[in-house]
Amino acid sequence: MRWPVARAAAFAAVPLLLAAAGCSDTGRMDHGTVFADSRRELTVKPGQTFSLHWKLAVVPGNDWKAVPPTADPSVVSFIGEDRITGDQSHSGDGGNLYLVFRAGTKGSTKLALDNCFTCTGALKDTYHSPRTYTVTVG
Repeated sequence: MRWPVARAAAFAAVPLLLAAAGCSDTGRMDHGTVFADSRRELTVKPGQTFSLHWKLAVVPGNDWKAVPPTADPSVVSFIGEDRITGDQSHSGDGGNLYLVFRAGTKGSTKLALDNCFTCTGALKDTYHSPRTYTVTVG
């Protein structure tokens, strides 16, 4: 059975959409100042690029993203996600994840993140660990 041309074109466009959304698996994004995911208090300068970093295991629940309540966009803006594939020769190496942000004007805001696997249903209750970060731009 042949796929319709429209369906094939839609699948071909997916990498372009991910690139436009700031997603990458090449490690070519500027991560700026890198903070470990365990650090909950972040202090940055106006206009500074910074990121939160996770070393990922090959398990469900590593889909970190911002969740409500959202951070004040005048203080912190999301630039993109950089997921760098792990070394497939080492069991359990899921690679690295960087959530990249840019600091805005001086101030402080809360940044809520969760590692929702599907963000719905029973899996959300099993695979999530919400974290709140305080970002101070000064």
